[in-house]
Amino acid sequence: MTIGRPAARAASIVPDPPWKASLLVALLLIGACIGAGIPSGAELAKTLPTTVGELTFAPRDLTGIMSGTTADDAIIALGKDRDDASIAGGSATNGEMDIVAVAVKGISGPALAAAVATNWPAMTPDEVVTIGEKSVQVLVGPAPERAYVYRQGVVVYVVSAADERLATAAIEALP
Repeated sequence: MTIGRPAARAASIVPDPPWKASLLVALLLIGACIGAGIPSGAELAKTLPTTVGELTFAPRDLTGIMSGTTADDAIIALGKDRDDASIAGGSATNGEMDIVAVAVKGISGPALAAAVATNWPAMTPDEVVTIGEKSVQVLVGPAPERAYVYRQGVVVYVVSAADERLATAAIEALP
């Protein structure tokens, strides 16, 4: 009896199924999209209008500047923290309207929009309306305040105002 190395195995002659390569590519693309970077707070600030009707805004990057923003509840509800988010915002100089933009690493736009709509402080989701060609979730709160949630890609915009005409103009000015 001779002790030696085991015989080499023959190479498999069964080819991989044709869908295997497509599945791998799809999984890689999904992973890239989920892990893809989000716009910075400074980039988000550049997407916000500086004027709406007669109102003037000074949009700014709020990422890392302050906690306790209205977006924090939505971020926490998604199991994330402020370090995972980019936030920008601006308030009208007369206080009649606020505009916020938020994006969260690893969270899709639809999931973030849903979290914002259900976790925006003192607001309750109401109807979905179309403004221009944009689908907008209306949130109602203490009269006459309303908030309007609009999503563009992974970014969610929230316009808070009592004046529906000005809120509509602000949403139309967003990307």
